[in-house]
Amino acid sequence: MKKYLFLLGLFFFQVICLSQEKVNIKEYQLDIKYLKDSLPTKHPNLFFYKSKEQFDSSLDKIATDQNLSSNNALTIQMQLREAIAGIGDPHTNFGFYESIDKEGYFPLEIYWFDDGIWIIGADEKYKSAIGKKLVAINDVTIDEVIKRVSKVVPKNEPYFARKRMHYFLMSHGILKAYEITDKNQVRFVLEDAKGKKETVLVQPKIDEYIVDNFSHLDNPPFFWQSPQSDETILFQQKYFERDSILFIQYNSCWGRELEERFRDKEAAKTMPYFSDFKNKIFETLSNKPVKKILFDLRFNGGGSSPQGTRLVEELAKVKEINQKGKLFVAISEHTFSSAVINAMNFRQMTNAIIVGKPSGGAPNHYGEVRPLVLPKTKLEVYHSTKYFKYIDEDINAVIPDVQIEMKYSDIINGKDQVYEFVKKY
Repeated sequence: MKKYLFLLGLFFFQVICLSQEKVNIKEYQLDIKYLKDSLPTKHPNLFFYKSKEQFDSSLDKIATDQNLSSNNALTIQMQLREAIAGIGDPHTNFGFYESIDKEGYFPLEIYWFDDGIWIIGADEKYKSAIGKKLVAINDVTIDEVIKRVSKVVPKNEPYFARKRMHYFLMSHGILKAYEITDKNQVRFVLEDAKGKKETVLVQPKIDEYIVDNFSHLDNPPFFWQSPQSDETILFQQKYFERDSILFIQYNSCWGRELEERFRDKEAAKTMPYFSDFKNKIFETLSNKPVKKILFDLRFNGGGSSPQGTRLVEELAKVKEINQKGKLFVAISEHTFSSAVINAMNFRQMTNAIIVGKPSGGAPNHYGEVRPLVLPKTKLEVYHSTKYFKYIDEDINAVIPDVQIEMKYSDIINGKDQVYEFVKKY
């Protein structure tokens, strides 16, 4: 189960929703000018995809008296999000999360599989929706919903959009901004595996809710378990004795060492040491008859790449494993940022076969994010500070050597098609 907590819910009746709130025109105009002047000096190459003239023009349209006076705060902040998404850098974005949190989220969890977007979890009230495909919201088809909502992510990063939809489609504020709904009760049109449709009325929640995403699964595959039930599991491994396969799941490029050094020493106490994880891998290689390794990056959204790079370098020295057909790396559209770097490390340093789906981020990309606070509204823009180049060709994703679809029917039946491929190779 996953718990979602939005502290703003404690003040639900005191908060003025952004969908009703008007803005201070002068403050927004000053901040937009500050953004135009400052962001190009903070980003290493802001206009690599869109010209300065195009970017300035998009901001100038937002800053007009007519636009600022005729739209609410939520709409204007979505316009800013779109303008910055147009830059083409997924790491550079308008930080609208606190704002849309005020509008609440639908207490459902979705996942975009190759056979559609399915409800994989829900709170108690909507448990009957689990295991059904989302085909429309109100009278808007899911394809049209995605088309509208995708404006908040860079067009030149198509796989990144798939990574973010599980969050954006459940945001009441985003659906309001794109005129998919104007009410607090929304009609979700669902379809079961046999094609039978039903409509479920869902209300957004702003306070705490718990999503059950496992009681309907009799035997969920190993790779699906920790990302969907316990996001505190940053990494783990399991030796499948029957197949002599060591399954290494690397869900985050982080760990206790990095948390202690860069963030919160108190929070670090609850985290596992990456060094312990790495040592256990080599203990298993020494003590078990490992024939193959499956290194899973499918749910790794990034963090800090160097620790993963060092692990890849050490695995590359294990001659018995660093052979074609012995070492496999799994990626997906949820593989992003530092995890993309580690996927490229495997491609460049080892004989690994990369399997799965194209990554959510490009091999060459901007990163190392820092905030830029707009002085009047105190809204934040996050921007890259460094460029990472790993290959000569500029492509928008790491493309697997072997592409393998992930379908909801596989999860229900306890199958991991990536693991099955590795086992049979």
